[in-house]
Amino acid sequence: IVLSFGAISDVHINSTNKDGEEKFKSAILCLIEEAKKDDADGLDALAIAGDIADTGKASEVQTFANIVKNYFPNKNVMLTTGNHDYYGNKVNMTNYYDTMGAEYFANDTVDSDIASGSRHCVVNGYHFVFVEPQKYGSGCPYTQETIEWLDKTLENITKENPNAYVFVFTHPMIYKTCYGSELGGSWYTTYLTDTLSKYPQVMTFGGHLHFPINDERSIMQNQFTSLGCGSVQYMAIENGAYEDMSSATVMKDNAEVSSGYLTQVDAKGNVRFIRLDFTRKASIKTPWVLETPSADGAHLAKYSTNRADTNKAPVLPEDAISITDNAATDAETIFAKVTWKAGTDDDVIHHYVLTVKDGDRVMETSCKKVLADYYRSPQVSQMKTEYTYDLGTGVFDRGSKYTFELVAYDTWGAESNKVVYTYEPKLDLEGAKIPDTYIDVDFAGGAATVAKGPATIELVGATVADTAVKHNGVSK
Repeated sequence: IVLSFGAISDVHINSTNKDGEEKFKSAILCLIEEAKKDDADGLDALAIAGDIADTGKASEVQTFANIVKNYFPNKNVMLTTGNHDYYGNKVNMTNYYDTMGAEYFANDTVDSDIASGSRHCVVNGYHFVFVEPQKYGSGCPYTQETIEWLDKTLENITKENPNAYVFVFTHPMIYKTCYGSELGGSWYTTYLTDTLSKYPQVMTFGGHLHFPINDERSIMQNQFTSLGCGSVQYMAIENGAYEDMSSATVMKDNAEVSSGYLTQVDAKGNVRFIRLDFTRKASIKTPWVLETPSADGAHLAKYSTNRADTNKAPVLPEDAISITDNAATDAETIFAKVTWKAGTDDDVIHHYVLTVKDGDRVMETSCKKVLADYYRSPQVSQMKTEYTYDLGTGVFDRGSKYTFELVAYDTWGAESNKVVYTYEPKLDLEGAKIPDTYIDVDFAGGAATVAKGPATIELVGATVADTAVKHNGVSK
């Protein structure tokens, strides 16, 4: 290994919330520890794809600089800014330069333009390029000067090093590349695609979305290679109307997910991405590995969108669904829970959809769309084996028949077999406990006698006679 660097994004150092600071420290320590395992030189550099200062305050930049100097004294710390850096006081690359010191920009070449955020750095002979958009929203446009600078810089680098990857960092996602890059014009950019497509050696690293890097779609190849960096601070997901969400795109357990890459290059120019879960201090699934760039573009086939063509759909066990309730008791209203067994997949299941019907009517409030816990499970074997959800009280009635339908979807959108379960809540007549008698009246012999009271019974113009009552199939 000739180069090991951390590729992370969305640190979100906040002046009033120390959580970002602690997670950033943990990420650095985790990257250092992981690099030691295979690289005698350890972690050579740290590259960040924006959103460092959460509210754009100078104090947040200073906190970031202090952490870097204390936890990673190696001066190879490179960064680009993001939309959060522009909040508040609108800190920019010049602010980072002034706060961190010129020694942290010693790797910048003479063609770097710190003022505009266009940076060209070299570490261990490998080239890192950083560019910033003009604004966020409206497709995240870049100035023509930035685009021309990027084109010229990449042209010079690849002419000199045609068989080496070039690492390009910018905060927005490159449109129609990896997971989440089609979310909307505030999240992706189309302005760099034509330029980047000219250079198959390019690897882009984007942030902004906070999407999980456990998802295999977080690396994608077309004319170049693109990666989503996830987030050091918290995770987000597409607006899928899932259960257990604190907002449309943020889960309730979002703060429990902090992740990034240890990127390593060997002497032959091959690149390995070790995905790291900083929260659990564990590697995620299997590393992604890319061979040295080739003139015929063969290195761009391994992680293409065509992977969806060979993807296998999930499989659910036929007995996946079970219901627990209090229908068999003498409770007046039914309380029910549904449990389903996790399915299997050649990778991971992304989410489950449970549909509940009363006849042909879909019972919307009982239906569930549930994210699988793949995003917080470093290895597939650590995922949950079953899911349980309350269905509410007073939703179901005894004597009625309900249909439960369960389908699973993997990260590529492949649909599993459908499991159908019929639910008929019933009273357990044999096991139900009859409450103690309050009043017992004996009508024997045409009279009315109180056998148990207190009560007074008087027959006024009534005739007592034998009769039979049949209820629920039982005669008395």
